[in-house]
Formats: sequence, structure tokens, C-alpha cells
Amino acid sequence: GNITTGGGSTNINLIARGGATNGNGGTVNIVAGNNVSITGAASNIDVSPAGTNGNGGTVNITASNSSGTGDLTLSTNINAAGTGVGDGGTVRLTNNSSKIIVVNQPINVNAGTTGNGGQIFVQNYGNGPANGGIDVQTILKADASGSGSGGTVSIDACPTVGVAGAVNIGVTPFSANGAGVGNGGLIQIKGSQITDTVGSAINLTANAGTTGAGGTINLAA
Repeated sequence: GNITTGGGSTNINLIARGGATNGNGGTVNIVAGNNVSITGAASNIDVSPAGTNGNGGTVNITASNSSGTGDLTLSTNINAAGTGVGDGGTVRLTNNSSKIIVVNQPINVNAGTTGNGGQIFVQNYGNGPANGGIDVQTILKADASGSGSGGTVSIDACPTVGVAGAVNIGVTPFSANGAGVGNGGLIQIKGSQITDTVGSAINLTANAGTTGAGGTINLAA
């Protein structure tokens, strides 16, 4: 089936925050056999801690779970950042399909005031003979704080077996920076081709903190 939200009364707010004093963020899972479209200016997905300290939670959104021909459109903010002493969480967007993944609103898996950056994975491995690719038009952040290491930002349309899809990038930065003694993280973009769709600078940063090692940026087409 399909999961669809739009404007007005069909905005969706999925909130699974940690406790008011301490506690890690929770988990949001969205799975559809065909299309997933989450839009609406007031929509929100938040799995961050609400208290003083805690790790960001987990968001898993999967389209084309049975069809291999669905779309995944995400036009809502996702907050899986840590708070205080806390690592960033994990966001996975998966649409292994002949159709596209479109990401239009920011995803934040930054650490709290001290901690490691989290992980963002956007994946379209196609359905075998066809791959609709990935289109990202927003900021993706997986930065550390305090003395933590940067996290991971992965945009991947290159399956081990099957057809690779094109990746379009229109808005950055994508960041996985370390802090203090922490190392820089990983940013990777993999597709049959990688295109800057707006013609402005693409900024990808995986810097270390003050004394750590720089991270890794991989572009593969």
C-alpha cells in the first residue's frame, strides 16, 4: 500500500522523544509496500531526547517494500540529534525501486554538547533492471560536539549487483565534523552520475576537531 500525508489537516507529527529529565530518543518506523510521501510544512519527525542528556533515536523510512516501483518523497524535518552528553542518532531512508527518493527538508543527527555525530543513510539500490536514483535538496548534518568524532552521511544508489541510479544534489552542506580530540567522519555519495542541479557550490565537510584526524569524503560514479 501507500503512506501519504499532505498539507493542512493531513500534516503528520511523529514524536518519540526521551524522558523529561534524561533518556534516549525513541524509534519511528515507516514501511510501505509501494509509495511513501510525507509532506506538509507543519509535519515533523522528532526522536531527540527531551531531557538534559541522551542519545538521538532512530528513524527508518522504507518505500517499495514489496513493489520495487514506488516513490519515496520526504518533505519534513527529521531531528535525531543528541542532547547534553549524547550521541547523534540514526536515520535510514530506503527505496530500492525504479522510482526516485526525494529529500527536501533537513535531517539532523548531530551530537549534543558532548558526543559523536550520528548516521544518515539514503539508499536506492533499484529493483534489478531499473534504478530511479536519489535527489537531495537539503542540509544533512552528522557533526560531533565536545570531544566526539564525526558521524556518517551516505547517499548511495550503487548496488553491488544491478543497475546504478543517478544522484542529484541541489543544496548542501553535508557535514560529519569531529570536535575536540575527535576525528572527522565519513561522507560518501555513490551513483551512476552525480549532478549539481543548481550550479552553486557543493560543500561537504568531514573535518577533525582541534587534534583529531581528518575524515573521509568519497564520491563514486
